[in-house]
Amino acid sequence: IWRVTLGAVLSFTDLATDLVVLMQFWEGGVEKLAFRNAQLASLSVSIGLQLSFVATQNRKKGLLRILKEMFIVLVGFKGPVDAYRVASGAEQQKDTDFDPMAEMMGSKCTELFAESIPGIIIQLSAIISTINSGENVSIAAYLSLAVSLFTTGFISASLSYDFDTDPKRRAFNPDFYGYVPDDGRKRAFLFFTMILLSATQILIKTILVVVLGSLAGSLPLIYLLGDMAFYLLYKVARRDFMYWMPIY
Repeated sequence: IWRVTLGAVLSFTDLATDLVVLMQFWEGGVEKLAFRNAQLASLSVSIGLQLSFVATQNRKKGLLRILKEMFIVLVGFKGPVDAYRVASGAEQQKDTDFDPMAEMMGSKCTELFAESIPGIIIQLSAIISTINSGENVSIAAYLSLAVSLFTTGFISASLSYDFDTDPKRRAFNPDFYGYVPDDGRKRAFLFFTMILLSATQILIKTILVVVLGSLAGSLPLIYLLGDMAFYLLYKVARRDFMYWMPIY
C-alpha cells in the first residue's frame, strides 16, 4: 500500500513540477522556445498515450466509462486512482483486457517513456544552457529535475520489484524470480537501493546524451542505437531474448 501510494504522489508531483518548468520556459522568450516546445511535446505524447490506453482498456464498457477514465487522466489523477484500485485489492472487471496491477504498470511505463525520461533530458539541457549563458538557475528547475529522477527510479524499481514478488511468477519460474528476500526490512533496503541505482543510471545516461548532443546532433542517436544493439546481443547470448506475455 505504501509503495503504490508513494508512486501516485511522485507521479502527481512530477507532473506538477513539469508544468511549473513549462511555465518558466514559456516566460523565457525566444531563448527557451526549443525547451518549451520539447517539454510541451513530451507532456502531450504522455497524455495522448494514456488516453489511448484507457480508451482501449474500457472500449467494451461504454462511452461514459471511457469519458470518465479519460477525465481522470486529463486532471492528473490517473496515478492516485490506479494506486487506490491496487491497494484496495480490486479485481479485474469484466470486458477489460488488464487487471488493475497491469493497468497501473502500463500507465507507469507510458509515463516513464514519454514524460519522465524526456523531461530529465530537457530539463538538464535547459539547466546547462542557463549556466553557460551566465544566468542563475531557479530552485524550481533543480527541484523538478530531482523529482523526475526519483520518479523514474521509483517506477523502474517498482516494475522489477512487483514482477519478482508476484506469487504466480515465482511459482511458475523460480529460477528467474525470487531475488527479493522475504524479510520486510531487507525488502525495504533492497527497494531503496534499486531506486538509487535506477536514478543514478538514468542521470549518467542523460548527462552523456546532453554532452554528445552539444558536440553533434547525430551522436546521441548513434550512442543509443549502439547501446541497445549491445543489450539485445547480450540477451541473445544468454538465450533470454524471447518473452511471452499472454494477452486475452
